[in-house]
Amino acid sequence: MVTVISGGTVFNPFLLRFEEVDVVVGDDGRVVHVGDSSPFKDAAIHDVRGMYVVPGLIDIHFHIESSFLTPPALSVELVRHGTLTIVADPHEIANACGVEGVLKLVESSRGLPVTAFFQIPSCVPATEFEDGGHRFGLSEWAKLAELEEVIAVGEVMCYERLLKGDEELAKLIELGLRRGLVIEGHCPRFRGLKLSLYAYRGPTSDHTQMDADLVVERVRKGVFVEIQEKSLSEEVVDVLNELPPGTYALVTDDVDAAKLISEGHLDHLIRRAVSLGLGVEKALHAATLSPAVRMGLRDRGALTPGRVADAVVVSDPERFDVVKVFKEGRLVYDRDRGVLVTPVLSCRRWFPESFFSSVKVRYLTSEDFRVRAPVGEGPVRVNVIEVLPNTTFTRRVVEVVDVVNGEVAWGGRGLALVAVFNRYGGGRYSVGLVMGAMARGAVATTYSHDSHNLLVLGVDVSDLVTAANYVIRSQGGIAVASGGRVVASLDLPVGGILSCGTAEEVGGRLRGVRDALEELGYKHFDPLKSITTLTLTVSPELRITPRGLFDVSRNRLIGMFEGSY
Repeated sequence: MVTVISGGTVFNPFLLRFEEVDVVVGDDGRVVHVGDSSPFKDAAIHDVRGMYVVPGLIDIHFHIESSFLTPPALSVELVRHGTLTIVADPHEIANACGVEGVLKLVESSRGLPVTAFFQIPSCVPATEFEDGGHRFGLSEWAKLAELEEVIAVGEVMCYERLLKGDEELAKLIELGLRRGLVIEGHCPRFRGLKLSLYAYRGPTSDHTQMDADLVVERVRKGVFVEIQEKSLSEEVVDVLNELPPGTYALVTDDVDAAKLISEGHLDHLIRRAVSLGLGVEKALHAATLSPAVRMGLRDRGALTPGRVADAVVVSDPERFDVVKVFKEGRLVYDRDRGVLVTPVLSCRRWFPESFFSSVKVRYLTSEDFRVRAPVGEGPVRVNVIEVLPNTTFTRRVVEVVDVVNGEVAWGGRGLALVAVFNRYGGGRYSVGLVMGAMARGAVATTYSHDSHNLLVLGVDVSDLVTAANYVIRSQGGIAVASGGRVVASLDLPVGGILSCGTAEEVGGRLRGVRDALEELGYKHFDPLKSITTLTLTVSPELRITPRGLFDVSRNRLIGMFEGSY
C-alpha cells in the first residue's frame, strides 16, 4: 500500500530550502513522488501539518562500541534522535576480539530500525608500539571486504606507516579502491606537504579536531572534512558558512549512552552548529545529503523519487525536536508512544562465550603500582602526561620529583599514577605519571583506545588496587573507587568493551561514573573520554602503553625518566 507523509514542509538538500509538498512512499519503502499526493487513492495518510520533514540523519564516522551498547540496544536510542543510517568503523571490537568480533558486530546490526554500514578497520593495532589482542593484515582485510555492508576503509590512523610507504597499507588501499570503497583518514594537525602526501597515499577525509585554518586547507586539497562537536566553534562555523555544501559533514565519532540520552546524537550537533551561526539548511545538508554522497550512498540523503523513505518529522528544524520518525516509510517512532520497533537485545544470542572471558590479567596488588627510580635517593626529572581540560589531546611536561628509598615519591604533588596492563596475556605493563587528572580515588577500565588494555589511574594505591580488581573480576568494564571501595561502575562483559544493558540502564551507570569522577576532582569537559584516550597512540602528544610512554609527535617510545641531578 502507498503511504503519504502529508502536509509537512519538506527539506530539499539539493535546493537547500524547504518546500510545502507531500512525500509519497511505495510499498518497497522508497519515495515514489514528492508533490501533490491527490492522484494516489486509498493511501495510508500520516498528517504532519504544521511540522517539518527532514531526510533521515546519516552519521558516516561513528564507533558503535563507544556507546558501550550492542547494536540492537543502540538502534533504539538512535531512532529517537532521527539517526537512521550509520557508517561504523569497528576497530574497537577488532582490537579486542579480532575478525570474529567484527563479523558478530555486523551480524547483530542486521534487521534493525537503523541501517548500519561498516568500514574495514585499517590499523589494528593503531601503531606497532601497542600490545593488542589481534593484528589485521591483508587476509583479514580481504575477508571483511567481502561483506555487503562494507563500503569504506576505516580511518587510516597509523599515518607514519602510511607516509613511509608501508607496503601492507598500500595493498589495503589498493584493495579498497579496487572494490570501490571510500578511504577514510585521520591526520591530526597535518598541514602543508605532510597533508598533501597523506592524501596522495589514499585517505581523503579527516575528522580530527580542527580550527578554521585546518578546515580550509583540507577543503582546498580535496580532503573531505568531518566535523565533530569538539571542532565546532564560531570561527569554524564562519568558515563552514562560506564553503560549498558537500565539502563537509557533521559526525559524532564517539558518543556514549549517557550522552545519547541527555544530549542526543547528530540532532545535538545540528542544534549546536545552528546556535553558533551555521545556517540551518547547511547544517541539515551536512547531516543528510553530504554524508550520503561522501559514502556513495546514492539511495538516501534526500526525500526524492527512488530514494529510501527515511524521514524525520520535527516541529522546528533549528531545535530539531523529533516528533515522528519513518524508516523506509514505516512509522518507527512517535514522541507520544516511543519507539515502535523493539529489537531482541540478548547479548548471548549475538556473541560467543569466548567474548565473555577476554580479560586475562591476574589480580593486582600494591606492588604493581610502585614507581621504581634509576637512583636510590634525590630528585629526578620525570616525563609526565598533562591532561588538558578542553581537549582529548595531551601535553608532555617534565617534572622534578624526589626519590625516596629507590621509589618516586609522587604523592601530594598534584600528580596521579597511571598504569596499563596487557589484558591479552603475557603480563607486560608500565606505569607513568599524569598531571591535571583526579585529586582523590582511582578509576580502572578495559575500554581504553585503541587496544583496550586494562588502564588504571588514581592517587591512592589502595583505590587503584580496588578499582582494577573489580574490573578484572567482572571481565571488563569501568570502576571508580574511593576510600577502599567501588563507588560507581559499569560492567562491560562483551569483549571487555560492550554492555548487555539497554541505553537507559547503561546511561544511568555512566552518569554515576561521571559524577564520581567529578566528585574526585577530575576537571575535564568529558572525564571519561579523557581517561580512555590516555592510551590513544595516534592522538597528540604523550600517551602510555603496556610498553611504556609513547611520544606521538616523534612516533617512538620514550623513557619515564629524563635523567637525575
